[in-house]
Amino acid sequence: MKILVTGGTVFVSRYAAEYFVARGHDVYVLNRNTKPQPSGATPVIADRNDLRDVLKRMRFDAVLDVTAYNANDVNNLLDALGGFGKYVLISSSAVYPEWATQPFTENTATGLNRFWGDYGLGKIDAERALSSRVPDAYIIRPPYIKANTTTCTANRLCSTAPCAICRLTYPPTKISNSNSFTSRTCVALRKSS
Repeated sequence: MKILVTGGTVFVSRYAAEYFVARGHDVYVLNRNTKPQPSGATPVIADRNDLRDVLKRMRFDAVLDVTAYNANDVNNLLDALGGFGKYVLISSSAVYPEWATQPFTENTATGLNRFWGDYGLGKIDAERALSSRVPDAYIIRPPYIKANTTTCTANRLCSTAPCAICRLTYPPTKISNSNSFTSRTCVALRKSS
């Protein structure tokens, strides 16, 4: 599968790029080349807010958008893409108000979270922009991701119970490392092919 990962040089986006490269996928990473590139991925050097025709001649089976923080980020990338199969947006549980009942579901209302403020509102705008233009996109809302953790309860749970990624939300599981998060993202991409 030919996959475009936005970012690809740090934390989740880097891990995702390396994860898919290790599984034999043709991975492209879109970034400004300010940090070391992931081994085995093809860099596309550009600022996502000034893409011009950099991506117009390319077609991707899937786009994994890890670095969209607002509607402009999503719209700029969509306008620049030549073609793609599925689009997976990594959003955040910061889109849910702090008073919302947990666990969150795809039916939980989004809105201002006083702890996350503009970050959460920007993610809501990014989701809306994507949903209006790509109705079958996947939007994943991980609640917690932290690096350098060797064990993950969510990974063990997922190996024994089905984990569905719906179009509008992330399963209500506290994710404790990038490995579990990327595994679930891979499920969304597999469903798209």
